[in-house]
Amino acid sequence: MNQFYLTISFIVLMLLTSCTSGLAETKSQVDAEWVKYNRAMEVNDYQVAKNSVYSMLSLDSNNVTYYDTLAKLYYLTKEYESSYTCAKKALTNGVYEQTADIAYRTSKALKKFEDASKYGGILLTFNEDSIGLQYELAFNYIQLYKYDKGSELLNRIVLDPESLKQNYNEYSGTAVQEIPYRASAYNLLGFIENERGNKEVAKNMFQSALNIKEDYKLASENLSALNEDIKDQ
Repeated sequence: MNQFYLTISFIVLMLLTSCTSGLAETKSQVDAEWVKYNRAMEVNDYQVAKNSVYSMLSLDSNNVTYYDTLAKLYYLTKEYESSYTCAKKALTNGVYEQTADIAYRTSKALKKFEDASKYGGILLTFNEDSIGLQYELAFNYIQLYKYDKGSELLNRIVLDPESLKQNYNEYSGTAVQEIPYRASAYNLLGFIENERGNKEVAKNMFQSALNIKEDYKLASENLSALNEDIKDQ
């Protein structure tokens, strides 16, 4: 009986030794790949860097944090579909600001507006006072016809004192006009109210935008078109 227990103990010891040795070897290989990855990043060789990350993922398959790194690498090479897929996978394991930002920006680039709203909302938890991000999300909600959510964000912008100091580069035709965010928010609120059929409220919103920036081209065009529409009714 004692010999039996000695044999079992020996086998267990050998198994533990083997596992420990295997883990040490895996760690050594992963460390070597990290060295290769860092060297590749120093010279902006993103393909070699990606290969190293995939090698690490193969060696350490339970560690999904590698997908955060892959999302960044694919984003740097403008492979947005792959970047988006990796970021989405990474975010199922934990939320990191950089990965949420990549998921948001790639979903926007791919015109996945529902996902852009989702990941933009996550990103906003890291940047609650970001007027630019609030405006982008409001615009995204408008594209999804979610006017209530868009209005909520735009009204937050209007009430923020910083919205008069920070500007938005708005494209109008082939030109770009620098507009205070508050004026841009009023202009979008005017669009929403017009879509809802609240013509007079929409007029007030467009006029509020023009009160902030008198030469605001898009708000002026929107107000003129609305006045013509009201006149024809």
